[in-house]
Amino acid sequence: MRINEVRNCFPIGYQYDELIEIDSALRLANILYRKSGDIYQAIKKSNYLLGLKISKDNMLRYYKDYWKSVNETIESYKNQLDVATKSLANIRQDYIEPEAGFNSIIKLKTKTQYNQMDFAINCYLATGVKIQIGPCFGLTQNEWQNKYGLWLRLTTAREPLIYEKSLELLKLFISEYEKGWSVVKTSYITI
Repeated sequence: MRINEVRNCFPIGYQYDELIEIDSALRLANILYRKSGDIYQAIKKSNYLLGLKISKDNMLRYYKDYWKSVNETIESYKNQLDVATKSLANIRQDYIEPEAGFNSIIKLKTKTQYNQMDFAINCYLATGVKIQIGPCFGLTQNEWQNKYGLWLRLTTAREPLIYEKSLELLKLFISEYEKGWSVVKTSYITI
C-alpha cells in the first residue's frame, strides 16, 4: 500500500499518529523547499515547527522515498485513466479528465435512457463491480437521465489487474443490459 493511500484513509485516533506527523512534516518540507530551494533548511524548519525529533539524514531519506512514491502513484493513476479511456472507447461518449486526484467521470453511449439506479444495482449484482452514477453527485435521477445521460465515476486508485478486469466486466454487463437483461428489476421511482 502506498503511503498517501493510507494517509487518505486515516481513522481518527488510530495507530497512525506518527505516520500522520511524518506525512505532515514531509508535505510542509516540500512547500518550504519550493520557496527556499534549500532542502536541508526546509527539513530542519519543518521538524522544528512540528516538534519532531527525527535526524536530518532520516528525514531526507523519508522525503526522497515519500515523493518518489507520490510521483509513482500519480503516474499509475494517469496510466489507469489511459487504460480506461482506451478500453471503453467504443461505449464512451465523453469523459472529464481529473485535474488532480484519482477520480474521473465518463459518459456512456446508450441506446435508451436507463433507470440509473437499476443499472448500478444490476451491475453490482451481476459482476461485483461497484459504480457510482451521476445522481450520487447531486441533482435528481430524473435530471441526470433526461438532461445529461449515463455518467459513471471511474476511480483509478486500484491495482491494475483488478482495474482492468472490472472494466472488462463493466463492458460485458453493458452489452447484456442493452439487450434487456438484468438480475433483478428494481422498483425504484425516478424522481
